[in-house]
Order: sequence, then C-alpha cells, then structure tokens
Amino acid sequence: AMKKLLALLVVALSSVTLPAQGVWTQETIDPTTGRRTGQIQVNGLFHWIEPNNFLIGADLRGADLSNTDLSNTDLRNALLDGANLRGANLSGTKFRNAFLDNANLDSVILIGADLRGADLSGANLRNGNLGNANLEQAILREADLSRSQSAGANLTGADLFGANLRNANFSRANFSGANLVGADLSGAYLFGANLDEADTGSLLTGLTKANHDEIENLKTMVEANTRKVGITWTQAFSIQSNTTEIAELKTMMEAMSVQMQQLNARLNDQQASIEEKDQQIAELSQRPTLEQIQDARAGSLVFRADEATNAVTLEFEIQSSENLQDWVAQPETVTATVPLDADKKFVRIALAQE
Repeated sequence: AMKKLLALLVVALSSVTLPAQGVWTQETIDPTTGRRTGQIQVNGLFHWIEPNNFLIGADLRGADLSNTDLSNTDLRNALLDGANLRGANLSGTKFRNAFLDNANLDSVILIGADLRGADLSGANLRNGNLGNANLEQAILREADLSRSQSAGANLTGADLFGANLRNANFSRANFSGANLVGADLSGAYLFGANLDEADTGSLLTGLTKANHDEIENLKTMVEANTRKVGITWTQAFSIQSNTTEIAELKTMMEAMSVQMQQLNARLNDQQASIEEKDQQIAELSQRPTLEQIQDARAGSLVFRADEATNAVTLEFEIQSSENLQDWVAQPETVTATVPLDADKKFVRIALAQE
C-alpha cells in the first residue's frame, strides 16, 4: 500500500490533470487478429504499444488499450488504474506489482502472465483466459472473474475478498493461503483445485463443502485406480471428458442419421413422381402433332399413312337393310387411295354433311 501511495504521489506532483483515454498518434490493426499496435499519448507521455516492449512503471491510467497486443511486454509497477484492456492479448505479460484496480480486462488473454502482487481490486476479468497465470499475493478484492478460464492459475496468498468467481473454471488452481471470505463461487469448477489453508470463512460450509470434499475423495480414488493402469488422474479426467464429448457427438450423429433417412424418403417420393411424369411425357410423344395430320374433312377417324407409299388406302363394304336391324353386305366394295403430302403422316376421314 505504501508503495502505491508513493507512486501516486509522484504522479500527482507531475500532473494535476485527470487521467484520459489517450490519443493514438500511430495505429496499426492486424488484419488477422484485429488487435492494435502503435503509439499512444497518455497523461502527457508517449508510449509504444506492441509485443515484447518495456513499459516498466509506465503511467497508462485510464488509457484505451482495448484489443491491443501487449503479449510478453514488461509492465512491472505500471499504473493502469481504470484502463480499458478489453479483448487485449496479454499472454506472458509481466504485471508484477502493477496497479490495475478498476481496470476493464473483459475477455483478455492472460495465459501464463505474471501478476504477482498486482492490485486488481474491482477489476473486470469476466470471460478472461487466465490459464496458468501467476497471481500469487495479488489483490483481487471485489474483482469480477466470473466465467473466466483460470485452470492451473496460481492464487497462492491472493486476496479474493468479495470477489465474483461464479461459473469460472479453476480446475487445478492453487488457492493455498488465499483469502476467499465473501467470495461467490457459485457454479465454479474446482476439480483438482488446492484450497489448503485458504481462508474461506463460511464459503465452504454445508453443501458446498460437502461437494468439495466429495470431489477430493473422488480424486484420491481416481488416482489410486489410474495408477493401476499407468495413467495420472489428469489423464483419466481427460479421458472422461473425451468420452462425454464422444457421447454427445454420437447423439448428434444419430439425429443427423434420422434427418438423412427423412431426406432419402423425400427423394424417393420425388423420384417416383419424376418417373411418373416421364411415362406421361413418353405417352404424349407418341401422339401425332397437328403438323403431322392432313385434314381431309373435319370430323371422325384418323388413319396412319403407309410408310413405304406415304398414302392411306381405304376399303369400304356396303351393306343394306329393310328394317335397320338386319343388314346384308353387297357384293361391291369401294376402294380409295389417299396420297399424303411429304410432311404428313396421318389423315382424318369424315362423311360429308349436307
């Protein structure tokens, strides 16, 4: 606390203006990652914002550093109070003893970052990735780490009084000697986490403590069983996770199989309909067109011409009757040959109407 007080006193003596968001004098946006690098003027000083840089003790209070790439940068003892680092890549960055109270670190990448002794009081770390980050002795009072991915993080001796840790992943995290009084761990994943000598107050009483103890007992059982087959409990947990994923994929495949069967049934129906239409088209194609018919008289019978002569030969038998019931054929027949034009194949014959 005295160290921070002295640092703030130096800043107060050098400037009486309030921290601002800063002005980017040069800015480059990576087309692949969308993250920014360049030069920014903050509180009267210019700073290069880029990976692998040295910004020890830099005054970046209130600066807009959202979506920047400061990976592996040295920011030890830097002043970042109220700074906006939302979405920034801070993997491997050194924040040892830096001041980040009330900073916006939503969705940042802090994988492997060194935050030992850093002041993150009231900071927003929602949805951040703090995997294997070192937060030993860090101050996280009333900080928001909900939904963060903090597997393997070192929180030894960290002050997490009143912190929001809801639905965060703290598997294999080390909370040894940490202050968790008043912290909200609802829905947090603590498989393999070390809570030895952590001050939890009433945090792990009742059902929560029972669940944690049950997990630790199961861990011991898993370790004992997995040693028999030559794998660690971490590998066993990974196998179990993969088994769950495989089961979910199997369910998805089964659902897709049902959908494929439904699609195949619809395709079969469509194929049957197409075949029916093809048959109708074939039947229609056998019928003569208007251009192929030579009309001798409007009316009655249609005859196909002989292909060799392209003519139609008609032979009529004449019958007579006295009562319109009994008919007698006459010995004479009437024969007529009707030649067709070259482009005609059919002729239609009808009796003349008076």
